[in-house]
Amino acid sequence: MELKRRRLDLRITGEQNAVLQSAPEACDEATSDSVLRNALDSARPELADLHVFVASESQWSGFEAVLERDITLNATMISLLTAPSALEQ
Repeated sequence: MELKRRRLDLRITGEQNAVLQSAPEACDEATSDSVLRNALDSARPELADLHVFVASESQWSGFEAVLERDITLNATMISLLTAPSALEQ
């Protein structure tokens, strides 16, 4: 595990500070651990939405061709799509 050597300074109001201090105390957690965990939990999905896919012209044409193909469903797929879900059973 990498040692924590960096700091992140934030400007916050007194009310924000009170919330950020109170929540971890209620869970017996260090404030910095709580703030870091929640910040990372929020940042990761945002970054996941920003992925950029790079493709050459021929790769893009191939991708579009796959999207335009007719869908063929086999018996197993039809059974899967028409069977009641676990929640409906």
